[in-house]
Amino acid sequence: MFPFYFSQKLKIDDLKQRLEDECAQHKSEKERAEIDFVAEIRRVHYQASEELKCKSESHAEELEGYSIRISKLEETERENCSLIETQHLKLVTL
Repeated sequence: MFPFYFSQKLKIDDLKQRLEDECAQHKSEKERAEIDFVAEIRRVHYQASEELKCKSESHAEELEGYSIRISKLEETERENCSLIETQHLKLVTL
């Protein structure tokens, strides 16, 4: 009976060790997956912030271009108004 008991005890101990090893492996894999997940989140966040920065700069440049065009149009309008006024005064004095 004792040899059977000891062989069963060895089998149980072996299975217990395998289970502990497997748990340790799963824990290690889980920790690695968490690290990878956090790294991926940071990478995506960085990419999004860079894309936002790029679009923001692009829109700022576009807005500046519109402002320049508006200023030029306003200047042209002032010149045209001045020219019209000058022509009107010439016509009135004739």
